[in-house]
Amino acid sequence: MEINTFKNINETEIKDELKAKIQKLYLYDYLYNKTIVVLNSFEGKKPSKRIMSAVYKELPLYSVSVRKHDIYPEWYTVTIWGNGLSWSDALRINISSEDYPVINIENILNINQSYNYTSDQIFKDKKALKNIKNYCKKYLNIQEKIKKFGQELEEVNNAYIFSK
Repeated sequence: MEINTFKNINETEIKDELKAKIQKLYLYDYLYNKTIVVLNSFEGKKPSKRIMSAVYKELPLYSVSVRKHDIYPEWYTVTIWGNGLSWSDALRINISSEDYPVINIENILNINQSYNYTSDQIFKDKKALKNIKNYCKKYLNIQEKIKKFGQELEEVNNAYIFSK
């Protein structure tokens, strides 16, 4: 029985994944902030399809939709995709809820905080990108130690203790 806790890694793939994550977060931040600027002009109004036209005017390279939630009629979402951003990775901004059935920028900023790519997050991601080589070495070192530990348990016929 083998202890297999970690997947095999490739430094280049890890670096590429992190770069893609950073690029996506920058894009989300850009689209989110552009949409907030547009939503400011709708403050205090009920969500409507007019928002879709206004956001599209600000972001003409993207597809935009404004949809009402199927179950909760007070919930509306602005979805932005296209121009290299797939539907599954689309930016989805909640713009209303039961507590705020009209456009309330403070509420929108509060419930969509994850789209604001802060300087602290950027710093951490760039630091991680610089240290990928070191992290991969540590990861492989830990993986090797676990492999040796598994072999040690095999010798005493007790590897099952730590297996899934």
